[in-house]
Amino acid sequence: HRYTFASTNEANIILDLAHRDKVLDSGLKIEGKTVLGWRRSQAWARDQVVYFAIEFSEPIIKHGFDELRAWFRFDARTVVVKVGISAVSTDGALRNLRAEIDHWDFDKVRSDAAAAWNRELSKIRVTGGTDAQLTNFYTGLYHAMTAPNIFMDVDGQYRGRDFKIHKATDFT
Repeated sequence: HRYTFASTNEANIILDLAHRDKVLDSGLKIEGKTVLGWRRSQAWARDQVVYFAIEFSEPIIKHGFDELRAWFRFDARTVVVKVGISAVSTDGALRNLRAEIDHWDFDKVRSDAAAAWNRELSKIRVTGGTDAQLTNFYTGLYHAMTAPNIFMDVDGQYRGRDFKIHKATDFT
């Protein structure tokens, strides 16, 4: 993420853990410019746990908590944020974050993502039809490629439906 604030004394970023579904349990820990935490929820999945690591490019000058929401204040006009997730642990989320994005160049991340999507979407070439039909086709292709997800850490660890931690050695 990249946030650019107008001139203000309250450049805040809000983390809303209550968004979307019923939260059963959650927690946060701040370590310098890094926030580690988890969220256990119930909705389409009966007991879903997501661990996260959030790194800010700027120091947090003030923060606060209000039930399932936290806010972080910065003394900067622009703040870049990197986020990693894991089903295993906050350590796994931090390892995933650092393995996937090892720099702070937001424009590079955006251009790399666009190039990766263009490579995938250009595997199928469609001709004919109206612009609207082509847009519908490529939108459908994009949606088909966003799932299924690989939900294991960079070291191969994953949480099984038995809620135990396993390690994939010869499969994804």
